[in-house]
This record gives sequence, structure tokens and C-alpha cells, in this order.
Amino acid sequence: MGEYCTSLDMAGVSVTLVRLDDEISELLAAPAEIPIRVF
Repeated sequence: MGEYCTSLDMAGVSVTLVRLDDEISELLAAPAEIPIRVF
């Protein structure tokens, strides 16, 4: 892997891979309420 930094004005991409087990699958499928900021 390695180190990387991010910036709003930089071009690029970041990819995260996660092993999906039953616990994480349930958490991702759970209902949630989030605050949203509309631009």
C-alpha cells in the first residue's frame, strides 16, 4: 500500500476494498438517518 494525501483541487482517485462478511453486510443494509447539506 503506502502513504497518500488527498486534496479538493487534486485530480485522482482512491479505492477501498473491504472483505464483506455477514456483520458488515447487515450494517450496510440497516436503515439510517443522516443530516444532509444541499449545495
